Parts: sequence; C-alpha cells; structure tokens
Amino acid sequence: MNDYINFLKALDREIEKSSPEHREQIKILFLQAWYNTFPNNSIAQFMENFKKIRYKFSREIRYEAAKVSGRALNHISQEVKA
Repeated sequence: MNDYINFLKALDREIEKSSPEHREQIKILFLQAWYNTFPNNSIAQFMENFKKIRYKFSREIRYEAAKVSGRALNHISQEVKA
C-alpha cells in the first residue's frame, strides 16, 4: 500500500511537469483510472485501468499521460532499489 501511495504522489508531481494545455485532461484520465482501482490500491491494477481508459482521450493526451506514468513508475522503481 505504501508503494501505491508513493506512486500516486510521484504521478501527481509528474502531472504538474506536463504541458499546461494537456494537464487537466491528464488529471481526468488518471482520476478515472484511480477511481476504478479503489479498493484494490495496487499499481498494477491502476496501470491496467489506465490502459483501458486511455483510448477515450486524444492521441496527444494518451502520449503525454504515458510519459507521465512512465516517469512515475521509474521514480518508484528507483526508490525500491535504494
């Protein structure tokens, strides 16, 4: 559960770094994925939900959201290694 919370925090930080014109749509995409993940609260389930939901959004949003999630996952993996 702690890894999941750290992942969500990393995701939030990475969303804030995304382009301003796409930021709100990226937040909506990830909020939908998060909502569908509850109560499992696992990173794997969140990513599965993200994969299912992302096609409701434009190509630009999907691309930027994939970059954001990749950076958040990379951040978490670095914490686990440390």
